[in-house]
Amino acid sequence: MGPSRARASSPAADLLPCHTPPHPGTPRRRWSVFHLRVAALALLLALSSVVLLSAPLRSGFAGPEGAATRSSIWREASSKLQCLVGSCPPSSVLSSSHVWLSEPSSLARRARRAVESDLQSQWESFAARLSEAEREGGSAPAVEEGSAKERSWEAAQGLADARWERLSHEIGFDLSTIPPAELEMLVSFQQALLEEMDRPQEASAPTVWLYSLVAADYDGASLLPHWVAHYRASDISADRMRILVHHNPEQYGPEGLRRVVEVLSKEGIRHEIWQGQYSSEEHLRRKLEVLNSMTADPRDWILIADSDELQHYGPVGAPRFLAAVGKHGGTYVRGEMVDRLERGGALAAVEAAPSLDEQFPLCCHIVYPLYKGSTQKITAFRAFLRSNQGNHKIVMPEDAASYFGAAQKGQLSPRGGFYGSEDLFPLTPYSIHPEMYADGVWSAVPAPMSVRVMHYKWHDGVLLNLADRLKFYKGAADAGGLPRYRHYHEAEKVLQALAEGNQRLDPLKFECVEDKEPSLGARMLEALRNERLRTQGREASS
Repeated sequence: MGPSRARASSPAADLLPCHTPPHPGTPRRRWSVFHLRVAALALLLALSSVVLLSAPLRSGFAGPEGAATRSSIWREASSKLQCLVGSCPPSSVLSSSHVWLSEPSSLARRARRAVESDLQSQWESFAARLSEAEREGGSAPAVEEGSAKERSWEAAQGLADARWERLSHEIGFDLSTIPPAELEMLVSFQQALLEEMDRPQEASAPTVWLYSLVAADYDGASLLPHWVAHYRASDISADRMRILVHHNPEQYGPEGLRRVVEVLSKEGIRHEIWQGQYSSEEHLRRKLEVLNSMTADPRDWILIADSDELQHYGPVGAPRFLAAVGKHGGTYVRGEMVDRLERGGALAAVEAAPSLDEQFPLCCHIVYPLYKGSTQKITAFRAFLRSNQGNHKIVMPEDAASYFGAAQKGQLSPRGGFYGSEDLFPLTPYSIHPEMYADGVWSAVPAPMSVRVMHYKWHDGVLLNLADRLKFYKGAADAGGLPRYRHYHEAEKVLQALAEGNQRLDPLKFECVEDKEPSLGARMLEALRNERLRTQGREASS
């Protein structure tokens, strides 16, 4: 089967199965100024190629002045050629219009020949010709159609095209549909992941902490063993996990709390118990306190994962993934949330076995269509950053004082409440070291690649949770007063939809698919690994 021509929703090609079509509510990458510049330069390149290939300009290369021009073009082209095989930033490929371009048909023929023959030997041969030209002082004879240097340039372009064609064939996806800058960024990051996999973890990986809240009263104990096993398999040790356990003794008996504590104690995971009425405001305060107690080292990473969320970092594991992010300058990681559903759409009970993937095999878009919820999550960040209340965004340093600040009752807080909010800014690193942010030493930079977050919310424990959340958040709204939190509508819409569907969500309505094929990111990682093994094999045999 040939490569797919479908456009990827993002170069953040996730590292796991279950890719569903992007929903209109999913944040999409917009064209930046950088992309517009690249497009303009690409157009300039195309126009320049037409001019350079014309007879009048070719005659202008004659004589001493023409020789100097040819020499300059050749030196510049020589430096650009290496970019075509992925060894330099993509922007430098398009940074000049003075690059000799051959005819597309000729490129296609050479690309096909490069795929059919040995890739590495062609590049070594071409590199030797480059070195020979540079030893001659960088000068070049007149660029004539069919000349050795023109053929060398065409061969290099064909070689680059051949590399993408070969990778496209291996992963079953046409990489030419991804913008060049995004593709180079993605390949560069995945090559960094391969390098991390070759190193002993203790020698390269940063310290990674994991925080979560477990709702003991809504069958949290059933999900918890799956959650712990998943993150331990992602190379996060139990001694780096911190769990806040919530229980409301005024409404529920102690059985749920007992089961949760039993699981955590057995796994050796430190936890704190919070008893009383749940509110997102109180949770934020307690979360900030726990994060501060975990680490103050700005080099550390903090993972934030709800007890029904499994973040996937692929075969590299979370620490090595974050090490690669750090080397690319990233300080936080975004996730794309995928709702998991039982095959028939029912709110099924969570069992100890089999795996959650098998119990909830459908990958769906539920959160946005149902109540316009955000599908983006912040999955990890450096210890000098903090996420917002729902962990959907990073709180930028310049916004931290306002977002975490106090608000009077009746005034809408930046955090969404109307019943007054406490000043939590002193509990954040933004308040402790403001000079580090002002000087740009600490900043919020997204990772070059996002991850998938499998969301196992839709089980039988969700009904009580939503009903309690709605009752408390709605406040006095029914009597014409203010709600405690404006997002009470979310719980209201979900409960209404479940009532209309007889406690079932329609898989067709929510675009559910059962997809076992490895994702684009996983396939690309494997293809790059195979490419590297082939290169190492040639070097060993030479």
